[in-house]
Amino acid sequence: MEYIQPTIINVIEDLPSEFSTHQFILELAKTHQHDYIRELYENLESEKPFQKLHAKLGKHLKSLDGTVISFIRPDKVDKDIFGNLSGNALWAKRS
Repeated sequence: MEYIQPTIINVIEDLPSEFSTHQFILELAKTHQHDYIRELYENLESEKPFQKLHAKLGKHLKSLDGTVISFIRPDKVDKDIFGNLSGNALWAKRS
């Protein structure tokens, strides 16, 4: 995730105090479109490149747990980037 890595903390800073993985992905795709597209392109070998990239992003958020964000719960349901309701993690920014 070489293209997105430098922007992740900035995206988190722009989100509300509690946010879902889906909200993070949508904000990242909206505010850093070129980087998002480059990362998506890196996953074209996958049958589902969006899901592969989004899984990587979710794992990266998990790696930040306890530093800039804290994991709240795994069962937040909201719309994904395609508008489908699905479960994902809920996070809180640490102060």
